[in-house]
Amino acid sequence: RHRAMGDVDAVLAWLQVAQAELGLERLQTAAQELMQSSASLPPQLETAVHDLPQQPGVYLFYGEGSMPMYIGKSVNLRARVMSHFQAAPRVAREMRMAQEIRRIEWRETAGELGALLLEARLVKQMQPIQNRQLRRQGQLCAWRLAAEPDARPLLTLVRGDAFEPQTLDQLYGVYRSRRQATESLRLLAQDNGLCPQALGLETGSGRCFAQQIGQCRGLCTGQESAARHHLRLQQALAGQRLQAWPFIGVVGLREYNAASGRTDIHLFAHWCHLATVQDEADLHEALASRSTLAFDLDTYRLLLKRLLGPKAPGPGLLRFD
Repeated sequence: RHRAMGDVDAVLAWLQVAQAELGLERLQTAAQELMQSSASLPPQLETAVHDLPQQPGVYLFYGEGSMPMYIGKSVNLRARVMSHFQAAPRVAREMRMAQEIRRIEWRETAGELGALLLEARLVKQMQPIQNRQLRRQGQLCAWRLAAEPDARPLLTLVRGDAFEPQTLDQLYGVYRSRRQATESLRLLAQDNGLCPQALGLETGSGRCFAQQIGQCRGLCTGQESAARHHLRLQQALAGQRLQAWPFIGVVGLREYNAASGRTDIHLFAHWCHLATVQDEADLHEALASRSTLAFDLDTYRLLLKRLLGPKAPGPGLLRFD
């Protein structure tokens, strides 16, 4: 008969005493360190994993080549890297990386925001084969609505390289391909009884096909005025409209890491990341330079949460109007 229950009871009693004396956080940290030390490190790995700091930042996995095969970020670099090796026996993708990895590089940041920004930038620059999600930037596009109700087509597709960050609030939706943008607009037209001819989804003149099957309210046949149709289109698109930059000029988000003593100031203008600086000299240089603004969808979405979300920064927000 199995007689291990007594050992279980003893360990549980010891854990309760340890938690009472040391606190839950210290107990969890010790347990995590034990779990990490049990991970089987790849025998060919040249980097000592315990040299990685337990600080926020970005890590780069390299194989035989000079370009990284994977780039990741974490608020605890060592713990995150160890978690890859812990997962290798049960996750095929992690197993492949563990078999191919030769060395690890890392770059520290003051906090999570800096790690997110650096990860997104490095992935787009280096195009690691294992970073499928962030690598899929593609050719962004968005719809621009004509100001005049009688314009044809009412919507024009604007390519991402033609985005002007200062006038983003004149665009609707951000799509990763023309096909995705067109399909989204087609569904919008069906759901709101809009005329596909006026939107540029159909060619020709006269009665559109959607009107024949009762999905268009009759702009093409004169049953609805152009002004009313234009207003309904604006209302249908309202939820997809890109946000106007809510500040005048440049703002900075400050991150401070008490453990490392590092301070990062991330500078933004019109939803674009201009630079990250650590001291006053670099700050003045970055503000004096006139970098070309380049729209990045990942940065835009990240800033929406950080600047306009429920946890919008207070003292950490610096304005350089």
